[in-house]
Amino acid sequence: MVQFLETVFPHHFEDIDFKRDVVYDWTGIQGFTKDGASIVGRPTKGSPGEYVSVGHNGEGMGRCFACATVATDAMLSYLKGTKSWTPPEWFPMSFARNLGSGDLYTVTICGSSSPLCFKRLCVDNSERLLIDIGS
Repeated sequence: MVQFLETVFPHHFEDIDFKRDVVYDWTGIQGFTKDGASIVGRPTKGSPGEYVSVGHNGEGMGRCFACATVATDAMLSYLKGTKSWTPPEWFPMSFARNLGSGDLYTVTICGSSSPLCFKRLCVDNSERLLIDIGS
């Protein structure tokens, strides 16, 4: 950081004497959620073109690439005008936040591991998971 500042703003650091005892420094931000689940999707139902993949609770390097593929698929689905979108079977549904193209995330989760079809899934302002179970 010091080297960067000296390079970019050399006239501001001419008279400052400091020791270079730190050879390398790295800082990062860890985002934590109340329930420990990452947040992948739209920040709010009213932001159809904005997607996030955040709050990995210190597991960002392990989760970010997989969650980014899901967010990217949801974005591409939105851009294509798809009315419903199904996340991959391996994706933890506890991570999903407003992923669909409409006001509610319309998803079908029917597979070998799940006997139910969840028709609508979204998170409201109080962070309660709303599920409308259909046939």
